Order: sequence, then structure tokens, then C-alpha cells
Amino acid sequence: MAWTQAKTKKLGHLLIPIVLLLSCTLIFIDLPIMERLELKALDLLFWIRGEQKPQGHVVIVTIDEKTIRAWGRWPPPRARMADLVNHLSARGAKVILFDIIFSEKELVMETKGPGEEEVFSPGDLAFKEAIKRAGNVVLPFVLDVPTTYQTVSEFSKEIPETIQFSTYGRVKKGALLRDAPQAIGALPPLALFGDVAGALGHVYTLPDKDGVLRRDQLVVKYGEDYYPTMTLQATRLDLGLSEMEMELKMGEGVRLGKIEIPTDEIGRMLIDYFGKEKTFPYYSAADVVAGQTAPNLFDGKIALIGASAMATAD
Repeated sequence: MAWTQAKTKKLGHLLIPIVLLLSCTLIFIDLPIMERLELKALDLLFWIRGEQKPQGHVVIVTIDEKTIRAWGRWPPPRARMADLVNHLSARGAKVILFDIIFSEKELVMETKGPGEEEVFSPGDLAFKEAIKRAGNVVLPFVLDVPTTYQTVSEFSKEIPETIQFSTYGRVKKGALLRDAPQAIGALPPLALFGDVAGALGHVYTLPDKDGVLRRDQLVVKYGEDYYPTMTLQATRLDLGLSEMEMELKMGEGVRLGKIEIPTDEIGRMLIDYFGKEKTFPYYSAADVVAGQTAPNLFDGKIALIGASAMATAD
């Protein structure tokens, strides 16, 4: 007899009370085991629910093998990235979100002489103009949060001016986030790009103890301020909200306009995964720039740009 999806779900429902009963027993025996079991129970609930169909509001534009062959190298030339932003903007993308760090300028042969301004490549300048013209580009920055599993980086220990205005617009005092991640350094995008971007957000993540990423770190403290993640910034722009309409409610969650997002005690939001890789639609960046996608494909959507080529995948 074939094993149906209905039977799988029935088995899952039978397993839940067993898992909960075992959890209650282990809580008096070994807390780490209890924590691991709780995480696996959460995974089981997602497995029982099954994959969900996205509503088509988010699309992924990928720097894939086809793109690298067409554009000639990795990292992609900045002129091509400018073309990509221009195409997405012209086709109505509501938010353009990069999962790529632009912390260094493109290599140019010229050198800066004494008293001269810094030299940028034509590609860098074109990329800056594309970001500025679009007005809805979200760029990421990296925060150095030391843990027992990380070494302290060589990031700037001074808070870069580029990200100083990328904090929560409002912070409501409440339960202290005593265990919230605390950054000691940052790697921002070039000021050339960051100063004209629609928003900046951090990309720090904190996996669970079994190494699986189940939560998005909506808040990281750096200096005396609190910084939101780039996904939250993209959502804010998508909703048409200002910085002051994004409020951190310490120990409770985040408010985006009228939307309340609960978090755990260290500022993490549980990710409601829709499914495995390729659940969301993927489009090659080379095809987008070459005009080989439908004209209205990106109209009103969030376009997430990332890398999927071999040895570059995130």
C-alpha cells in the first residue's frame, strides 16, 4: 500500500504527544538534551505542516553560473550591477535588496596622489548613480559580534558614519535585552553607495545550538544604539514606512506601523519557512539585464539579489 501524505501527517500528529511527554521527562534530567529535543520538535511541526506556496511578492535574482559566464567574472563588474538595478527599477521593483557586501571599491589602475580625491572606477560611479536614482535599494553591513565560536575580526572598532543613521527610529524602554548580541566592530558598505541607499541593515545571524538557523536576529546593539536587520529594513520600505514608524520594544518585539512582531528575549524572530531551496521563484541576473524576463515580472515586488553560483552560494 502506498505511503500517502495524509499518513505522514497522521504519524506526525501521533509523534507530537510522545515528544512532549519525553520533553517533560528530560527537563529534570539534562537541560541541553531538553533544548535539542525542543528544537527538533519545532522542526517536526514544520514538517507536518508541509511546504507553503509563496504569494509571489518576493522574487530572487541570482548571480548564477550563467550570469558569471555572461559577465565574465566574480565578483560581478559594478557596471553590470548598475545595469541590474536600473532594469529592476525600470520594471517596477518596489524594493531592491542586496545580499552582497559592497565594502571595497572596484580595482582601478590609477592611484590617488597627495591632496587628490579618491579615485573610483566608472563602474562604481555608475552603480552609485543607479542606487541613488532607484531610491529603494537596501544594502547590508556586517557587525562583528564575538562569541566562543568566533575570533575577533579586523573590522573598524569605531562606529562608521555610513551606518550611524541606520538605527531603530524609536526605542521603547522595557525589559532589558541583557543577552542581546553586542557588536564590537562593523564592516559597512562604501560610503559612496551607503550614503545614497534607501536603507542599510545588518546581516548578523545567530543559529540555534544545533547549528540550524531558525530565527532572524532583528536587533543587535552596537555602541549605545540598536540596529535592525536588512530584512526588516526591506519590509519597512515595502510598507512605505519611515524610520520613526519602526519601533523596538525592548524585551517584547518590534512594531512596524500597525504590525507587531514578537521576538524572544534576545531579539530574535522565529522564521516561518515556506519550504526548501527554490520555493521562491529564481531568475538569472544575466537574463534580467538582457531583457529576457517578462516586462511586468518585478512590478510591486521585493527583488532579493544574491549569489548561487558554485563556490559563491549563500
